Amino acid sequence: MDEIPDSPPSTDLSPYLNRWIAIVRGRVVGVGLTAEQAERAAKRVRPKEKASVAFVDGAGKVVEKGQ
Repeated sequence: MDEIPDSPPSTDLSPYLNRWIAIVRGRVVGVGLTAEQAERAAKRVRPKEKASVAFVDGAGKVVEKGQ
């Protein structure tokens, strides 16, 4: 499985398959069916920090938003 940028190598992404995730400081802080849902969830938890958003496909590959 691909890893989240700046995260510990043992990060398990299987709970996030086919979901958008928001990442702050190498940790998943938001999850959603759309990128916007993941961003909003992250903003509730980390309002002062800008999250990067990525999609975890069914194979566990992480694709950052905009690629």
